[in-house]
Amino acid sequence: MDAPQNPYVLILEPDTAACEVLALSLHDAGFHAEPVGSAQSALLAIRRRTPDLLIVDLRLPDAPALTLLADLRQQPKLADTPFVVLTDQPASLSIHQTAQLRIDHIIAKPFSPRAVVQTVQTLLDPAPRLTPPNAA
Repeated sequence: MDAPQNPYVLILEPDTAACEVLALSLHDAGFHAEPVGSAQSALLAIRRRTPDLLIVDLRLPDAPALTLLADLRQQPKLADTPFVVLTDQPASLSIHQTAQLRIDHIIAKPFSPRAVVQTVQTLLDPAPRLTPPNAA
């Protein structure tokens, strides 16, 4: 039997330094994190491997991030993938947009890498299930 792979987190952040810090922090926490700086690079990475979680900055150099997220959400293989959005303007996202795109978490910039890791851990760790009283 093969050993389970570490969860794969794709980080789409055009700020190279921030992207590398996030990738290193997630790697240190046991995740396979791939940093990319553009929507085009993210699409290529997703063709190679489906991420278990996607982190996306709302300010991308080559595509509107919300359009990209909407397009990605239409792909069956990403339908249930958690999306985490990084933004320096969290109030710019409406409740409707967040619900429509099924954005799981919004993180305001500047962010703490530790907080991002905790968010990823929470989203990828299934909630503990209570045992029904009659299941003993």
